Amino acid sequence: MSAFRRPAVLALFVGIILTGYFYFATAHVSGLPTARTPYGRLFGLLGFATIVGSSLSRLWEQAGAPPAMWGTWHNVLGLLSVWLILLHSHLHFGSRLALLAFLLLILVVASGAVTSWLSRSSVSALPRFRPTRAPAPLTAQAHVRREWWLLFHLVLTVGLLTFSLFHILTTLYY
Repeated sequence: MSAFRRPAVLALFVGIILTGYFYFATAHVSGLPTARTPYGRLFGLLGFATIVGSSLSRLWEQAGAPPAMWGTWHNVLGLLSVWLILLHSHLHFGSRLALLAFLLLILVVASGAVTSWLSRSSVSALPRFRPTRAPAPLTAQAHVRREWWLLFHLVLTVGLLTFSLFHILTTLYY
């Protein structure tokens, strides 16, 4: 199994378990519960925790953990956050702020997937043996493209965290 598919399979497996628990726990409720029910709030809290955990997983890189481990956890938590927020909201957004936070979440995950794909393609474009130290022009262009996508991903992540916190604070206030 490739390194890109492993986090998706793990997130899918955990998401299916959580969905099964959600529907088993809410079987006595008529219709789907809203985000304001205890189960909706639980999945919202878990979704926000996975967003924060995915954002903080980059700190593991500095703690000496192997890059494969923190990269995999970053991807798994990022994919799982979408699933948990969908369980939280049931695609019913009570405010524009909640909708904007969800759209930013989708954009963050999509830009992360593009950045991950560009990282793999730029590494595979490296020559096996190069007598000089100068990088190949194609490799340099791929690296610059990846860096721009990474910057876009980071800016979207800051926006996501900001609007998610605003959503939580307005929900607690009103």
